[in-house]
Amino acid sequence: MLKEQKLITNNSPADLTAELSKENGLLSNLDELFLAIFLIEKTLIYARYHAKALKKEGAGQRLKSGGEAE
Repeated sequence: MLKEQKLITNNSPADLTAELSKENGLLSNLDELFLAIFLIEKTLIYARYHAKALKKEGAGQRLKSGGEAE
């Protein structure tokens, strides 16, 4: 996601520290750093809600297949 937004150039987790700390890296530009934090935070929030909805959907299907009404 950060690579798509051109905030980092390398996608490897092993090289992330080097990527962040290089001269023109993400840590040298405060605006881009806050944008990256905002993007990661929103992505995790939506992923959490999506996982919660899938969990509820799976529980509802199990009840229906067992013959009980919701």
